[in-house]
Amino acid sequence: MDALLPVITLLDHHLQDQAHCTEHELIKLVQHAQLEPFCQFDLKQSKALFNAHFLLKHCLYRLQEQGMRDRAFVLEITSVSIKRLPYHSGAYALRPSDPLRVYYLNIDHYFETSEDDVNQLLGDFWQRYLLQNDAQAALKTLELSPEADYAAVKQSYRRLAQKSHPDKGGAPSEFVKINAAKEILDKHFVKKLKA
Repeated sequence: MDALLPVITLLDHHLQDQAHCTEHELIKLVQHAQLEPFCQFDLKQSKALFNAHFLLKHCLYRLQEQGMRDRAFVLEITSVSIKRLPYHSGAYALRPSDPLRVYYLNIDHYFETSEDDVNQLLGDFWQRYLLQNDAQAALKTLELSPEADYAAVKQSYRRLAQKSHPDKGGAPSEFVKINAAKEILDKHFVKKLKA
């Protein structure tokens, strides 16, 4: 018997009553129900938090597959919410390829991911997150929208740098700020190209 079936059953019943919830709410629900192995996870530890997250997503994607296979419901899983929606014909065919579903359905990832791997993933996430925040501020400095591409960055930089250059009567602090914004966006767009 599959050890995670009680978890999947609880999630199924909960999502029938509560059509929309968060991952955090579901982890708390499963822990409160004292279901294994969730009741043993100390969520203050990064590896235990990863384990709870991974197993919950694994169970949710299995439930999603079950709902589609039985033509009973569509389970929409995003990073911020889980929604149970009515099934409609063609839902399975219209579903786009989801690399996260493939990742979480492979239980080997749960067993093969070490604490060092988890810490590396968290470090990478925060680095990307902080770079993204810096990039948004830099785009604002260069008077650009968040959707601006690198060509727009270069064009706006040239225009603003020429306007604020101290040799042309501009403020030195503004010139420094514009140069710093361009450096941040250079790094941001290089990382985006490598991703």
